[in-house]
Amino acid sequence: MVDNTRHFLHSTCPDFASAEYAAARQVFLSAEVTDAEAVSILQRAWTANNLIDRARQQRQAAEAAATAAAEAAIEAQRETDEQALQEAKEMADAEDLLQEDKKKNRTKYAVIPMRDPPTVRAEIISPYAQRKLERGFYVELSYFTKEGLQAARKTAGHAEDEAMLPIVDPVSGSTSWVPAAAKRESFSFKDNEDLSWEDFTIAAPRMLLAFQHAKWPESRIKMFSEFWGNILRHRFRLSDDPLDIKTLLVYQAEQRRDWHHAIFAPNGAWNLGVISEDLLKKTSDLVYRAARERVDKELRAQVSV
Repeated sequence: MVDNTRHFLHSTCPDFASAEYAAARQVFLSAEVTDAEAVSILQRAWTANNLIDRARQQRQAAEAAATAAAEAAIEAQRETDEQALQEAKEMADAEDLLQEDKKKNRTKYAVIPMRDPPTVRAEIISPYAQRKLERGFYVELSYFTKEGLQAARKTAGHAEDEAMLPIVDPVSGSTSWVPAAAKRESFSFKDNEDLSWEDFTIAAPRMLLAFQHAKWPESRIKMFSEFWGNILRHRFRLSDDPLDIKTLLVYQAEQRRDWHHAIFAPNGAWNLGVISEDLLKKTSDLVYRAARERVDKELRAQVSV
């Protein structure tokens, strides 16, 4: 837009007394109006019109400036909003990447309490066993023996739960891949009934603590505590016959295994805390029969030599 304000502010009144404006003066001449008075009328008219035009031009200039300022402010706000949106998107993308990295690399972001080194070495259990406990599944006591904990400690931090490990079939030689948390550690694994009494007395309390860490219901933890406590206090525990100790180990192993299998059976599971003397007697008979068969087999082997 052309700014005419400066023109009106500095323009000068024409010389209405000159010959150029004779026709204009003639319009006002009469018996009462002289030529000089006509010049004065023209000058006053020009001044009035000049003031009106000057005010209009100044108003238009102010309006144009206000419009330009408003448009500039809108454009500046638009650019600011776009920049804010871009920054917010970049922050959101960065946060998404961070959260994804935290999921993939949990060890890197694990919260470390700033405390003194513990005087007692922490007991680290197998990721495989921990994962099963967190889902409420059956886990063998062997993972909580000294050997089981030592095996877990050696492999701690070597692989994430999501990592895949190769498993080679010794017969076909083919390789398959399984999650690290789904693979048992390669220590001398023993079934519950084959544990020594010492291993059993060490593993059972540790498994109770693992139940707590896995957030098992308090009622269930209490039931298992009563179950193993009653096993430890049973009269067979004081027997000099090692087969009585074996009977307790076999009974607790079979009962716990059967209890887990029965959870979703038609009749459901039962209160493990109650030791069934009838079942214990049947277990004892089976243990003695198996021991007798082993002895007989050894004798037959010696005779055949």
